[in-house]
Amino acid sequence: MRQMFKTSEIITYRDGKLNIFGFDANKKYGYEENFEDKTMSLSEAMKNAGIDKIELPESVKTQLEQAETGFIVICGENPQRVKNTTNRKSLIEKFALHPQARRWIARMPMMLLFDDETHPFSLPAQKITPKEGFEKIEILQVPDFLEWEGKAVNFTDKNYSWAGKLTLKTSNDPLRGKLDVLNTIDFIGEVGVIGSYRIHELGQSRFSGQTDFIYGECECPILEDPEMDSVKNDREKLISNERSDALIAWVREQVEALAEKMELKNTREKKQQDLKNTSIFNDMLNDWKN
Repeated sequence: MRQMFKTSEIITYRDGKLNIFGFDANKKYGYEENFEDKTMSLSEAMKNAGIDKIELPESVKTQLEQAETGFIVICGENPQRVKNTTNRKSLIEKFALHPQARRWIARMPMMLLFDDETHPFSLPAQKITPKEGFEKIEILQVPDFLEWEGKAVNFTDKNYSWAGKLTLKTSNDPLRGKLDVLNTIDFIGEVGVIGSYRIHELGQSRFSGQTDFIYGECECPILEDPEMDSVKNDREKLISNERSDALIAWVREQVEALAEKMELKNTREKKQQDLKNTSIFNDMLNDWKN
């Protein structure tokens, strides 16, 4: 909200109270005047939030009318990073494939509308068919400690008893072109992505032809440890320190190991095909000789 928009605000409504809190053009923040715990009806609150015309699902409308839930509306004006977004279709594609959104879209129902539209449409999750022979998802536990530059770096302590896990998946088609943003390892924190790395950003691979088919995510709670915080404000890359560097190196090794298995499978299949072709050719020569 602060970094990507000139001004922005959060509008919340619950138990008959409306709050509006946001950032002005000078990045100063606070409640809008007269809108802190302001008592108001649901219809007035929805009008203030600019969502009174939207055709909400009946189940949601019922929950709101019976005060079983409230709503949150996040508004941003004058976005800073949309110069390369030329149309609605490309905007949807960028949103659907963005690392901060992908995980939520896969798990939660998402609906979109544009401009003055009132009827939202569903945003489908990206479906990826796994590579033949590698359909099974690999789940690897992050070690309690890793060696980094001659030192043991801990990934558990009294506050973080679980080191985390790495989940690796494969795609039947290479993740290139528009899908290259999926050729990524996302690092997961408590509520979402705290860093995202394209496979090639993890380090050089001996099996680069196979790494185009790999993607996944790594959960590691201790990355958010305030004593060695590894999370940047923009949540695009991790802060470089011994813990994050050691983890990235370990993740690269696991990606490399999976890519090597895929390369070996390709080599075996090629060898079998070569033997088959040789056999066919020998049969042809024998027929010609006879």
